[in-house]
Amino acid sequence: MTAGLNFTGLASGIDTNAIVTGLMAVERRPVDRLQRSADLAGARLTGLAAMRTKLDALRGAEQALRGAGVFTPRPVATSSDAARVTATATSAAVKGSFAVTVEALARADVTTQSTSLAAAGADDVLHVASGGTSFDVAVAAGDGIGAIAAKINGAGGGVAASVVDGRLRLTAGATGAASAVALTSDGSLAGDLGMAMTLAGQDARFTVDGVAATSATNRVSDVIPGVTLDLRAATGAAITVTADPAAVDADGVVSRAKALVTAYNATVDALSSAVREKPDTSGATPAKGAFYGDDLYQDLLAKLNGAVTSPVAGLSSSRAQAASVGLSTGASTGAISTDALSGRLVLDESKLRDALASDPDGVAALLGGDSPQGIGARLDGVLTGLTSSTGLLTGRLAAETARLGGYRASIDDANVRLTQRETYLRAQFTAMESALGQLHDLQSRLNSQLGAAA
Repeated sequence: MTAGLNFTGLASGIDTNAIVTGLMAVERRPVDRLQRSADLAGARLTGLAAMRTKLDALRGAEQALRGAGVFTPRPVATSSDAARVTATATSAAVKGSFAVTVEALARADVTTQSTSLAAAGADDVLHVASGGTSFDVAVAAGDGIGAIAAKINGAGGGVAASVVDGRLRLTAGATGAASAVALTSDGSLAGDLGMAMTLAGQDARFTVDGVAATSATNRVSDVIPGVTLDLRAATGAAITVTADPAAVDADGVVSRAKALVTAYNATVDALSSAVREKPDTSGATPAKGAFYGDDLYQDLLAKLNGAVTSPVAGLSSSRAQAASVGLSTGASTGAISTDALSGRLVLDESKLRDALASDPDGVAALLGGDSPQGIGARLDGVLTGLTSSTGLLTGRLAAETARLGGYRASIDDANVRLTQRETYLRAQFTAMESALGQLHDLQSRLNSQLGAAA
């Protein structure tokens, strides 16, 4: 509404404000149509940008699966219970499986002051020994237990000192039975402290394929050729450790395949939802159904499905399709799954692991490790055709951006004209009311004069 003084029927008795409002509503209809078009273009632009993000995520996932070294054989060792025993391998490993049990872990020797001595009574020299090494610590008369601990730690001799409940505690820096801590002195300080064993150092005790063994540390590299075991906790039943000097990292491939399935399904879900959402014919929500039946989206759905499910040329019939490594749209028998109907992927992890164990080269060629015709490479081709600088989606984004800008410019221009038009109409009606008011005043004066003359 135009600011300022408006006469609204004071003289004419007509609601001129309502008349102007009604006229402007009629003249605003083309602008309202432009605004609905702008809302729709804005919704398309937002939707295209969101789809671009999903496609970028899918491309990142397929490139990670095809990354350098993903399918390259390397030394691999696995444990059936990594919470208790972990394993790493080198190229010297021998392929096989080993049963490992852990009876006890290696631990460090701990000794603790048994007396209530609070400070050294005289200058002295402590001799600290552990595991075949020793070092000396000079102590001054009056040094408290905290100061003595600090001097032992400052010597860097491989024994850690601490104060617990006001008493000195010494912990060997190395585990194993041979790391026992001993404390002597030139004077009486060692005796005054009365160091007593709190926890005896011990070697790790374990078996490999039933053969008992010990180790001063919980890292064992001299029992299974080319394999290092890290003992973390005692076991009940035997743990299976497998080793292979040249195996594909199955865990890494499975992890990347899962990420690909997640990104693929997120893209398919978004595309399917967009093309199925019908427009709001009432016009209440013009942005709804912005991609209903969209040709680009429907074509993309078909291409993505084809890239994943079509056989890969050059591979044997038993390895030419994604389903052969557990990547499919659901079970091949029984009722049709919702995943199959929607085009979503599911991953049979066990089937993928089995395929990697029996035919790693075939899996690499199928998924695209070294093959330009693999599933990953085909997905990359589809996505590049959309998201590159000359891609269809990139062009669509540019077109919608230009279209939205055009609508907004037209709306701004029309609003300027409408404001001017409303100002003009209100001025006209105000002038009319003013003229009518003057006529009424004149009539009133004439009537007064005629009445007086009579």
